Amino acid sequence: MKSYELSIEEAKEAVSSLSEIQKEYIIVSGGEPTLYQKLPELISYAKNLGFKIIGIQTNGLKLEDCKCLKTLADEGLNYVYISIHSSNPDVSNEITGVNGGFYKTLKALRNALDLGLYVETNYVINSKNYKDILSFVKLIGSFSERIIIEFSYALPLDNKEEDKKFLPRLSDIKPFLVEALDYCSSNGIKFRISSCSIPYCFCGNHLEGCVELKHMTGIKNRKETVPDYEHIPGMSSERRGANLWSTKRKKVVACEDCALSEVCNGIWRGYLEIYGEEEIKPILEVPKAIEKKYLGGYRQIKKEIILLDINRLDNISEIKNNSRLAFTFKEKDLNERNGEKIIQFLQGLDKKKINFHIMNPLPRCLFGLNYFKIIKKFNIPKNCTECFEKFSLNEDKRVVYCNILSNMVGPKLEYFRDENQICEYFKTFYDELKPFEKCKSCLYFLRKKCDLCNRETKK
Repeated sequence: MKSYELSIEEAKEAVSSLSEIQKEYIIVSGGEPTLYQKLPELISYAKNLGFKIIGIQTNGLKLEDCKCLKTLADEGLNYVYISIHSSNPDVSNEITGVNGGFYKTLKALRNALDLGLYVETNYVINSKNYKDILSFVKLIGSFSERIIIEFSYALPLDNKEEDKKFLPRLSDIKPFLVEALDYCSSNGIKFRISSCSIPYCFCGNHLEGCVELKHMTGIKNRKETVPDYEHIPGMSSERRGANLWSTKRKKVVACEDCALSEVCNGIWRGYLEIYGEEEIKPILEVPKAIEKKYLGGYRQIKKEIILLDINRLDNISEIKNNSRLAFTFKEKDLNERNGEKIIQFLQGLDKKKINFHIMNPLPRCLFGLNYFKIIKKFNIPKNCTECFEKFSLNEDKRVVYCNILSNMVGPKLEYFRDENQICEYFKTFYDELKPFEKCKSCLYFLRKKCDLCNRETKK
């Protein structure tokens, strides 16, 4: 594989261009930056331009030599970000492929502390080290309280077989990670959780340590934007915040009910291709401190959906104000007698002045002529154009008309003024859809299969 290394002139041009945008920090990464012979000169150049934090992201092997590190510090280096992958020397050496590398990296860590540099360690969780997280935390804690530990998760590399060997399930990681984070909190060990790899729902009660949460709420609350680094030669595409909008991430069905959905960018697509989405569970409420500090004012905490069996509707004590309701059906339940039970149940909620929201459209065939009496009252769709799931966007920002018709898309969102115009466009080919040939007003013939009761529509 051909490698490319910037000349010192190109590297200085990149640093100079960055200084025109901000001078708070600059981090030199690679590859391995300590192998770059002109690194001291580049650090000195950054210092002269006025950067406050000047750092390197490194494996630390060359910095075992304190003289090497001191040379960089004398030129202006004041921050090091060192990757350490286990507290077990054998596991660490296996992951890095460097015999003896574990002790060299620890020596580099000690050298950086002795020189008074700002120090962070990066622990990339993978299938070989996820059970060792607590031991690692204790090891780093024994060095110094000045060290910040950043936890991240090995990213999928689009090679499903290799990824599966190296990537453990997030649900398997969670108990070990949460145990280690609990220990950090109890013992004054500073930590943070990477902005691009570990979803909030696997971080236990440690949401405040999630870098992505801080970035995304900053964007929401202050309309913060990411600086435009694209024009800078040699600038990494993994710039601050870049991963937050990565097309390689997506939200799943469970994300729709998560209290943090608006400030989360979902799960890596490569991960979902391996393990699916069953283990993803929504966060239904967040601690008040997090709500006040990060989320206050622009969204409501979402509540758990209450699933209702139509054969057990006598007791409505579990239904509280603003509940989200969904009914479960079997084919034998689809008759007007049960439709009447549902109407009476919903009217009972009305009498008790309980506000509620029906999450899924109710089958029209349950209600007979009563259907027209309850359409508006209980927000039931007359046809597909009024479906709860009528419009969404795909990856190309093109309109998709429902989950079942995911292969049938309209123009890009930018060509529509509003939801009404999308609906009008939908009507232009409404009569041409084959699923409507049997019953143009029935939601379930459109879908070919009833997704509420798993009932195949009859031919």
